[in-house]
Amino acid sequence: MGINSFKHLRLTLPKQKIGEHLLVETNMAALASWLKSLPYGNMKVTLPALLKSLSGFNRTDVSLSTRQAAMEMYNNSYQVVADYYRPRSFRLDKRQSRVSMEERALLFQLTQEMAYGYKSLAVVYSEEKGPNETLARILNLTIYYLSLVLMHHYDVYAPVPKNIWKEIHNILAYSLIFDLIEVNLPEATKTGCLNTIEHTYLRISLVAICNPYHLNIGQHWPLWAYLSYWVKHAELNEDLDDFHTNNTFVVNLKSDDRPLLKERIENNSGTEILLLSTESLIYQIIQQLDELKTSGRPPLPGFGHEINATKARRLLEIMQYHWQNFKKRASPRFDNNNKVNVIASIREIHQELVNVDPLSIKEYQGSAESFPENPQHTNEANPTDSDEEEFEVAKTVWHTLNSSMGGVCLSTGENIILPRVGELIALSENFSEHDNEEGTSVNSWKLGVIRWLQKSRTEGITVGVEYIAGELQPVYIKILGLDERKEPGILISGEEIQGKTTPTLIYANGSVPADQVVVLVIGDANLAIKPLRKIIETLSFERVFYQTRELSEAFKVAEDELKAAEEAHKKKESGDEEIELTSLPGFTQVEKVDDNSDLSIDIADEE
Repeated sequence: MGINSFKHLRLTLPKQKIGEHLLVETNMAALASWLKSLPYGNMKVTLPALLKSLSGFNRTDVSLSTRQAAMEMYNNSYQVVADYYRPRSFRLDKRQSRVSMEERALLFQLTQEMAYGYKSLAVVYSEEKGPNETLARILNLTIYYLSLVLMHHYDVYAPVPKNIWKEIHNILAYSLIFDLIEVNLPEATKTGCLNTIEHTYLRISLVAICNPYHLNIGQHWPLWAYLSYWVKHAELNEDLDDFHTNNTFVVNLKSDDRPLLKERIENNSGTEILLLSTESLIYQIIQQLDELKTSGRPPLPGFGHEINATKARRLLEIMQYHWQNFKKRASPRFDNNNKVNVIASIREIHQELVNVDPLSIKEYQGSAESFPENPQHTNEANPTDSDEEEFEVAKTVWHTLNSSMGGVCLSTGENIILPRVGELIALSENFSEHDNEEGTSVNSWKLGVIRWLQKSRTEGITVGVEYIAGELQPVYIKILGLDERKEPGILISGEEIQGKTTPTLIYANGSVPADQVVVLVIGDANLAIKPLRKIIETLSFERVFYQTRELSEAFKVAEDELKAAEEAHKKKESGDEEIELTSLPGFTQVEKVDDNSDLSIDIADEE
């Protein structure tokens, strides 16, 4: 390739400490025995012990054969530890909720030390032995652990470590020069690493291209799992004549950045540039999406058993979007430095909108036991004192870094709870403490959704916010029935969406049943509605179109529930209660299965 500058590995190594060998076990038989004796059933003890041992070993001057043997043993132990802590689902994992922040930090440090260890081994081996198949396996594992360092940064939306992509690209270029890029790893040492340097590099590159800072928390791990099987359909190409703006990313081997989509490449780019083609991979995704629509099953092998059809479809669409077409910014971005008040969570935003315009909303009075006798002719709310407890709305001060017509980039150094991608926020540049005529009003607030975030020790939290245009009206959504409740909502009007100017409704995700007629309380009026197609859905909120219905339909839902509950109570009192056999302890239902029937298991959709 003519890239002589890459004939040597240039990697950042930990500093050796004099006398460290006195504190570290360098006898391989003793080290193997100690690693085997660790209590892997008690990770709170094993994790710090393993980290301390590896950290000391990485800073100890030992022979090449000793370092190579030790890293293989540390690698085996790491896989056991990492498998315990690895998230099983990007949305909800009960095991992860029990993991302390200290454990997460220790796991990250252990991953860093594994990367240090393999970088040290790669540099020493290349100098003493030169390029061969063994070095290819070492370099593959080095990229693998550097990839995991990136993945753990994505876990907490931390900025990409400086020079990490430069090191990954240095290893890639070195492997290309000496024809190591397609050398296979033996089965015994694969673990979480892929079979070649090319595939290991492509996996982390494609995850990075999906921009994990724009994804929901933990959503990058199912992408990692998917690519572990399907990355073989992507490829690196040295022929720059194959460049085109769709399905082709540019890899700059001297860059400290992930592969990028570009409109053009320079004619003299030559030896420092590779092309990453996703054309065949996109074809596979399109096929899998079509199959998902017909069969209702996620691609297998792929995301893993915890990802159902609904989540799989969303992930496939994310990958197709990011890997397919060049995306050019539609509107210019302007630098600025203004202060803005920010409110997070629908409940707090709703309360603030009510506070600044108290006449905008009234509590709907009425319960399942006190319906009007002729509800279809009733369109008035019965005023009453609200049973909502007033509370002080929490506001934080952020600074704008830049803005465009569609959104804004905000930063804060305040010690706040880390927001989530997909969270709804309200922004206002009005800091007046006067009354509503001169100070804050409903129109002072603008809604937005956090599309990406990063966290840094020095710069605090930075988020990218997409605006949600339109005029805001705080409302309540009354879900009638046996367990009657009301949910805060925000009515948005005046914005054209998909050619329509119909008002839309925002409420907390999952708070309003999708297939039930509910009551929308706007000021003094009650309006029966049924939520329709979703425009936006995140883990935080839903934004939907809705259809108006007759109030009698909402009341009928409650009446039917009350009748059903009353009948069930009478049966229970009379001893005629029907018992569901499958709910009894120890009951096993056996179904007859035809010889020609499909025995595969459907994975139910789960919103």
